[in-house]
Amino acid sequence: MVTETFGKALVRYIVDVYHNSPHAGLGGQTPNDAWEERSALYRALPPPLPHVLRTVFGFSDNRRIQNRGVRFLGLYYRSSDVANLRKAVGQADIRMRADLENLGTIWVSRNVPGAEWFAVPCELDMEGVSAALWMEASAALRRKHASVAKLREHIVLAALRDLRDAGRHSAGAAGIGPSTMSSDQLLKLEKELTQHFDYIVAGERGRAFEGLEDGAHRALEADDSQATDEATGQATEAAPDNNEEDDGDEPQRPVARRRGRLGSNFLRRD
Repeated sequence: MVTETFGKALVRYIVDVYHNSPHAGLGGQTPNDAWEERSALYRALPPPLPHVLRTVFGFSDNRRIQNRGVRFLGLYYRSSDVANLRKAVGQADIRMRADLENLGTIWVSRNVPGAEWFAVPCELDMEGVSAALWMEASAALRRKHASVAKLREHIVLAALRDLRDAGRHSAGAAGIGPSTMSSDQLLKLEKELTQHFDYIVAGERGRAFEGLEDGAHRALEADDSQATDEATGQATEAAPDNNEEDDGDEPQRPVARRRGRLGSNFLRRD
């Protein structure tokens, strides 16, 4: 039995068989009946708040604030609070906590008892991206772009999007959630995969991760802009001094040629 089939069968057994079978420890009641009966008498406790879960189950470590902010898993987190904290502590270690199921934000504080914690966003749009997915993306980028010192943001985000879509499909087929990594495993992967990893942040900010365009299209737009500038410069240098009239057959620009290959519906949203 493959892993996906076993995971789906295990979840179905627990939900449909175990929860609906008589249990000796419940006086012959099924777990499902016992839950329904007790829920009518007592209010079910709500799940712990996110900051409680993060404190208990999240990743904690000591870090130093660098020029770009706090570095974690090859990503940089920065804010005005971090800048003020660096002025106060200098090169001393600070405390850091992270939710490994969401790398969009980390929490930092001074390395003293009772210090206040504050949230710091990632400079990349990593909201909802898990550490496991990011490590997988880092490994894929390392294999594909081993000779590139710094990757452009659209390449990183396109890889994340593709891997996240694949991960959702696999998890849905298996019927199980993502696995977790221990702190030692995470530190080992961080050293192996992201120690020399870096990226160039795009100038445009505020783009939602879900709404990102295909990385190839964004790269195409950058190439179009560069090609247009080059074509304009070449045309200016080659222009004659006399004022001859244009014959009306304007040569097709690089942008038009590239977009022509994409078809008439290349701007249509799904």
